[in-house]
Amino acid sequence: MNDLEQKRFDRLYQRHVLVLKLRGYAASTINVYTRAVRRLVAYFDGAPDRLSVEQLETYFANLVDSVTDHPKGATGNAGEHNKPSRSCSVSAG
Repeated sequence: MNDLEQKRFDRLYQRHVLVLKLRGYAASTINVYTRAVRRLVAYFDGAPDRLSVEQLETYFANLVDSVTDHPKGATGNAGEHNKPSRSCSVSAG
């Protein structure tokens, strides 16, 4: 992400966290939700709201497959077992 995109994402991210807090979500839930957003951003190197439906579908399909392949899923080894593979044919931008 370039600097302008990063600043825009940071504002959106902080707004997301604020909304979750105002809705009364537990800190652990906020942590899980925000970690999922950060992983998505890292995977595509871009803000999630700029992704196509096809990109998101492929990402989540790969995530489900990787959790199925590793029974520990999201609770195992700091999430390393459930990283989706970058081998999909979807472009990052």
